[in-house]
Amino acid sequence: TPEPTPEPTGVPTMLPTTSAPTPMPSFYPTPHVIGDDSGRVTTPYDPMDHCPAPAPRTCLTSLKQSDLWDQQTSTDARTCESGSTHVYSEDPISGTILQACTARAHGAMATSCADVRFHDLSVDYHNGADMLYFTTAHSIRRAWIHNTSQSDVDDLISGFQTVHVKGFNFGSSIEEVSYLTIKGQKCTSLVYYNSTDIACVIGDPDLLSAPINGYCVAVGTKAGAYHGNTSRVMAVARKATGYKKPIIYDVVVEDTGFMPNAIVSDGVGDRLYWSNSASKTIQSSTLNGSNLHEVVSGVPQVLGLALHSEGYLYFTEAAGGTVSRVVVASGGLGAGKAYGSVEVVIRGLAEPRGLAIDEAISMLFITEAGTGEILSVPIDSLGGAVAASAGSVATRLLQVMSKAQLAGIALLKTTTNVRKNAVDMAKRLIWTESNTDRVRRATVHGTRIADMASVPRHGSKKGTLQWPRAVVVDDEREVVYVAEYLGRVWEFSTRNKTHARLVVDNTGYAAALKIRSTLDKDRDSGFLRIH
Repeated sequence: TPEPTPEPTGVPTMLPTTSAPTPMPSFYPTPHVIGDDSGRVTTPYDPMDHCPAPAPRTCLTSLKQSDLWDQQTSTDARTCESGSTHVYSEDPISGTILQACTARAHGAMATSCADVRFHDLSVDYHNGADMLYFTTAHSIRRAWIHNTSQSDVDDLISGFQTVHVKGFNFGSSIEEVSYLTIKGQKCTSLVYYNSTDIACVIGDPDLLSAPINGYCVAVGTKAGAYHGNTSRVMAVARKATGYKKPIIYDVVVEDTGFMPNAIVSDGVGDRLYWSNSASKTIQSSTLNGSNLHEVVSGVPQVLGLALHSEGYLYFTEAAGGTVSRVVVASGGLGAGKAYGSVEVVIRGLAEPRGLAIDEAISMLFITEAGTGEILSVPIDSLGGAVAASAGSVATRLLQVMSKAQLAGIALLKTTTNVRKNAVDMAKRLIWTESNTDRVRRATVHGTRIADMASVPRHGSKKGTLQWPRAVVVDDEREVVYVAEYLGRVWEFSTRNKTHARLVVDNTGYAAALKIRSTLDKDRDSGFLRIH
């Protein structure tokens, strides 16, 4: 008779001692095997083969066309009736140029990523740098002052994106991360969250010109290095075996948009600061575009920046009608306050735009687009527990004509021949007027108002200044640089009445050519108005 089936003992069945454990699958892809006339050849695997190569830098960004307005063609513009007001403005959503003949008929001129519209500029002449930085609708550009060749004007920063790298074994602190590279470039803005999450903030045009995936990333720690990525399941399994080297299983790119507006440079501190209206922040980098980080968030319409040498960055917020300051240096006036600490110092302004600081007399100068006035505020009166009211601390120096719209403002240094306790009557205060196409100057008291003599007037043989937006001073050369909204930068002498030089000309796109043609034809009619 057959023997009964034995009862289970509860003891697990043991494998023979000679059997080897099932090997863990490797997270390295199997090398490709190809064949030719000479036989089968094994090709080594290189993750960078799967990382998109940089695209041509002629057109890096695609601007979304606003759907709030009628689309017009790139070669046409609306024809306004005789006697009507011809208005150009900028759509804050897409950055494109809007055209209108009446309050109700608006049209958006066709735009592309090749369009250049200058919002602000800054000059760095510290230690002979001789560099201009200017913001466009989608990038920060730079140009060497002494070289007018357009090949020497390039995109320095074309975005502000955060590449999040997820995985294991990234170390217990940022000091244990030897490097993080994106497309072979070492990250200069490394952010460490924990041993499973690190990030890199990038803005380099070459890095952003093509998509970034897991094959574009490599990380190294004291325990080893890893290039490419694997699945999360494979990474967890590898981690469970006690693997100590870094492993990457996911790469996520976070992009909150990039529409830089106001900008200021700090040659001594090797920093750039700019406002980004797309992300509603103020951001910063070194002068060569590396080491990017966010300084202030939640500021939707910053149109003016001014840096105080004692560690404060002042900025206007047009939507809120305020002037604030943020600590950007550990010493000086901001001593004892954390980097990035913000305080509102002036409230009750009507669309404040440009800012300028005269440290010699401790005075802040502000342009108000809402009233067409220029104000001065003693810096020593700011910084109380409650923000000061503009009506109580500001002196209204002057008001421009109703047609003009104030934009940029700058200051020449105090002349050395001013006697002690004497009234400074030098015309050091300089500003731009968009609608009248003028650069004007006055004393810091708002007197002796005059046009800058070296600026060419409409119809002159030297050319015409059109739609001036920003102005910055180079005291060493006794010149000012003026940026036109449509894409040109001029150099004008503050002493020589005949010195006017076109430094940058990026007006070759369709919308600019059409607007410039319209300005030339309609300027004398008296009906043209530009916002």
